[in-house]
Amino acid sequence: MSKIRSELRLRRRYALLGACALAFVTTTMLVTQTASAKLPGSSFEGNDGNLVVNTAGNTDWANVSGLNTGIDRASSSGDNSFGQGTKEDNSAVTVVSGSIPPNKNDLSRFYESSFLAANGHNYLNLAWERLVNIGNANLDFEINQKTTAGFTNTLTGPVTLNRTAGDLLVSYDFGGSGTPSLALNFWLTAAAGNTAGQCFSANALPCWGRHVSLSSAVSEGAVNTASIVDPLQVGSPTLGVGLFGEASIDLTAAGVFPAGTCEAFGSAFVKSRSSSSFTAEIKDFIAPIAVNITNCGSITIHKVTENGDSTFGYTTTGALTPSTFSLSNNGTRTYTAVPVGNYSVTENLTSAQVTAGWTLESLSCTATGARPRADRRQPSRSARPAPWIAPTPTT
Repeated sequence: MSKIRSELRLRRRYALLGACALAFVTTTMLVTQTASAKLPGSSFEGNDGNLVVNTAGNTDWANVSGLNTGIDRASSSGDNSFGQGTKEDNSAVTVVSGSIPPNKNDLSRFYESSFLAANGHNYLNLAWERLVNIGNANLDFEINQKTTAGFTNTLTGPVTLNRTAGDLLVSYDFGGSGTPSLALNFWLTAAAGNTAGQCFSANALPCWGRHVSLSSAVSEGAVNTASIVDPLQVGSPTLGVGLFGEASIDLTAAGVFPAGTCEAFGSAFVKSRSSSSFTAEIKDFIAPIAVNITNCGSITIHKVTENGDSTFGYTTTGALTPSTFSLSNNGTRTYTAVPVGNYSVTENLTSAQVTAGWTLESLSCTATGARPRADRRQPSRSARPAPWIAPTPTT
């Protein structure tokens, strides 16, 4: 979650009005495979089929920020998977224990990261690893807004997946060679105004639907065609050909995060299908992990005074609600679920406060996942300003 915190300190002396303009984004290899093009606006090498940076200045799994890792149970009779006949549209499922058949994909771990780039787009990076190269790889990454209680890697027995309208399913289909095919489906419900005609394969709601086949303009992916190492694992083990796959998706360009909306996903897991058909059985899975995939932000304004107190008025831009508010010493105003955009918060001194000699001592803007800027605004009436110290934003 992007968060901006602006801290203002004033003391009795002379009058100065301060403003913080807040802007979200305007917030040892055995064989080296050649890096290919990145998605426009992204520095992530999402289709080189490895985990390390090939081109200086780029990012890859070895150095990406916000990395989240899911690890499967050891491949043995104690491994778990979905019970026979489970399909993607089933929310009420049963988890059984037992080894994965040799002709099925036995998943071992997966990776996820997401970030908000300088072009205002949200990017999602996904990767998987398997124990044996059986050729094709047909996987689905389910990305949910809410968590499912009890759905852990030790679970056996029935569980109902906690799905919410708008949840995301990323399909990854690799035929054994070439480039994988990537697609999106969304969880549809009657309460959200969806119809059964929008379902991808089911005949009734709720279902996965509004299917989108992702083009190379908004996505990229690759499976390793040479032996590589995984520097994220202890000992950096070698992965043979076909044991690692990755993908990168521009969620904004793909329509997952339309302009002016605020979306957030907090849980993700991966599962394998028995074939490329969407209606094929789903088998092995790696239990959900916490993620933070969002285009939402929050803005917090914290007020501190010295040598006295008063009530100070603030105005905002960018359609924040409420658009005006007041704070006294140690007061805080927080705006949550803030879409990507440009916002400003301006403190306005009254005539009485100017006469009383209030002045701005310092203004601090800090951010996580956003790029704020601070500027100095003179009041409308004559005043002698205190010295201005420009803050250094952190991102």
